[in-house]
Amino acid sequence: MSTGYLLRASLVGVCFWMFCASSIADDKLSIKKLRSLEHQLVSAKNGLDAYRSFLTQSNVSQADRETAEARIRDLAILAEQGVWFIGGKKLFPKDIEAIFTQSEALIVEAIKLAELKSGPEAQKKMADASKLNRASFHADFLMGLHAASVTKDFQLARQYFEECVERGRALQAVWGPNGETNYLSALNNMALTKIRDDKLEESCKLWSEALKLRPKPPHEIAHNIVRTLRYMEFAKGGPVLKVTDGSLKKFRQLVNDLGSINEIKGLDSGWAYLGFSTGQTIGTYAEGSINLPAAPTIRRPEAELGTIFSPVIYDRACLMCDGREKITCDNECNKGVVSVDSFDEIADPFGGKRVPKKSGVRCSRCGGQGTIQCPSCSNGSEEINFETARSGRSGR
Repeated sequence: MSTGYLLRASLVGVCFWMFCASSIADDKLSIKKLRSLEHQLVSAKNGLDAYRSFLTQSNVSQADRETAEARIRDLAILAEQGVWFIGGKKLFPKDIEAIFTQSEALIVEAIKLAELKSGPEAQKKMADASKLNRASFHADFLMGLHAASVTKDFQLARQYFEECVERGRALQAVWGPNGETNYLSALNNMALTKIRDDKLEESCKLWSEALKLRPKPPHEIAHNIVRTLRYMEFAKGGPVLKVTDGSLKKFRQLVNDLGSINEIKGLDSGWAYLGFSTGQTIGTYAEGSINLPAAPTIRRPEAELGTIFSPVIYDRACLMCDGREKITCDNECNKGVVSVDSFDEIADPFGGKRVPKKSGVRCSRCGGQGTIQCPSCSNGSEEINFETARSGRSGR
């Protein structure tokens, strides 16, 4: 295990002890807070150390001390057995090894099914792998990349990457050599899906977390941050992004936080999604030897499915139409039909009366198609040279 990894693990522990110290000011809530934090430490040994540290505080009440001592006795037995708490379950090292082996095998099966164009079956296998192994987000990550780069279902991609971030954050105390890297990649990918959802400030928060985690992030993350700022500066007031002075200020600060970086080139290559790094994703620590199986060799599929195994995936799909070239008609029509006011003439003994009604006619804006050509792109592709490529285009 590398010195850098051990140092990072130590820093995580120091931060937790500081958090515990600030949490015990209210004796009535201190034990409750500590119990709620147990699963964030993942391993029984880490929990045991936390309770022991708690008892070193001078203002611990007798009742809390007795509760902590009882919990220490329980955790001491579990720590000796190498127990981990993951997804609300108590797992032994052999359990963790088994679920990793089974879940990775399901991922391989899913990839084979996807190659055979059996999409629903492949998705079910991936979902099974995700449910089985909450100590990893490998399956969710691959499904997120597939949704973002292949099917262009960015809403679905966001849901998958949100799951990755949630699991990565829960496993932070036991990240392995590749655990932090994959969490960083999940933050980046989720930030990109938030941009497509027009939630710039949420993207900013995610990238800010990434920079706190790694002040010198991968080039691709710096690329995305700078590209987003350039886009915002040109798109302000346009139909794609709702850019405010506040969001601009935050992104400019984010670029400033990157520090001294080389000129980011190739911004026109698209938004950069980061791939999943296989290998040791959770640590072993001293309380139990966990021998995770090596990630199975997955033959890179042919054609477009293979992109989800790339270290970097560039996406140039237009933010307005998500690469589909068409957008929903903006003439308030319903699948190409516009509702118009009219009247029915109803005869009666006094000369009849007019009864208002609504009828549907073909929308003149979309010709009854329900969609119109996207006004913000060319052939569904994003163009970074906004000043020249978009000059004269409506709203941009």
